[in-house]
Amino acid sequence: MAFKGWLIWLLNINNEFFWSKLMGFIWTNFGQLSDSDDDGKYLYIINDSGDRRQMSLAKYAPSIPKIKEKINILKDKSIQIRTSQNTGAWSSDTWFSDLSLADTKVLDSGGDVSDETSAQLQEKIIQANEKADKERELRIKVQEKYNEISDKYTTLEEEFDELSKMEQKVVVENGEKLDKQNIVGELIDFQCKGHPLKSLALRMGIVHRGRLQLRVLKKIRRNLYEVELPGYKNQSASMALGIDSQTFFIMTVEWSQDSASARNKLKELGYSETKLKSGDYSLEELASIYKKVVSNL
Repeated sequence: MAFKGWLIWLLNINNEFFWSKLMGFIWTNFGQLSDSDDDGKYLYIINDSGDRRQMSLAKYAPSIPKIKEKINILKDKSIQIRTSQNTGAWSSDTWFSDLSLADTKVLDSGGDVSDETSAQLQEKIIQANEKADKERELRIKVQEKYNEISDKYTTLEEEFDELSKMEQKVVVENGEKLDKQNIVGELIDFQCKGHPLKSLALRMGIVHRGRLQLRVLKKIRRNLYEVELPGYKNQSASMALGIDSQTFFIMTVEWSQDSASARNKLKELGYSETKLKSGDYSLEELASIYKKVVSNL
């Protein structure tokens, strides 16, 4: 009786701990989701490094359609995976029982899979994309400021010193991230939208919409590179580049002519570069202004 009473007391004291272990789970980052497949026994997910995690098709049969829908939604995105600990310390290096967008909170009451619906997951992605777009716009504005206080990319460090500490950090971090990708010599598709598209039209006379293929020739400094445009007669250009969540993007495009002379000529013709790029000018109108600048240099 004494032993039985002690056991009941122990279970009562450790009730929350006991059941959290019994019905527990862990979430771990898994990198970028690149693919999935199944062999009739397990459903597999594969990340961009070729790592695989598996899920029992039989055990989770009622939830498999929901999981497959999430896989389709999360394709090419950074994810976190849920590994159940219900019946033992299952390794997150082998197993998964659910997935979600990386670095986000997941509604989860501890069932076989989380409570997060596909609609909630899509809303997360929309919010994450909006946040990323705002952060990218900030980085682009900082990059523009850095470029505009420098007539050439090869000038002295004083231009860099004129930036605030936060702005310096943005420029340095972009350069460090690109260094890790070893992009020199590679032919890469870059995202190009918004402000960079206007810079491309105004500073190179190129009207382009959508992604832009670049051959990266050499690094000039930090995140500034000399590139070649195969789709435009292999024209060379100086561009500030960036990478965000495995997406390469163009931050800004420098003038194809001597930048100081081009900027001065633009002012002489009565134009404000800032107003041109922030206004409602079409890409065709900006390219036309580029031609005026070049013809008057």
